[in-house]
Amino acid sequence: SQGLEILAVSVDSPEDRAKIPGFIAKTGINFPVLYDENAKSLYNVAAYPTTLFIDRRGNFRYRSKGFDSQNAKRDLEFVILELLKD
Repeated sequence: SQGLEILAVSVDSPEDRAKIPGFIAKTGINFPVLYDENAKSLYNVAAYPTTLFIDRRGNFRYRSKGFDSQNAKRDLEFVILELLKD
């Protein structure tokens, strides 16, 4: 309702895409998962997961590499609140 949209992009090769539905079910992902092998080089993905935040105007704003389970929720909430201010 505030304009936030979450998408996942898998950079897996076509041969490995059959594994994705099981991963989605196992992790409880409830947002769209897209496939784009070129996204890895296009967005300079060097770690997994890499989270990119794009504002309402389509501008790249923040990047998060890897997963820090202790601070992830706080960090995500901060970035999302900042983006929703615009």
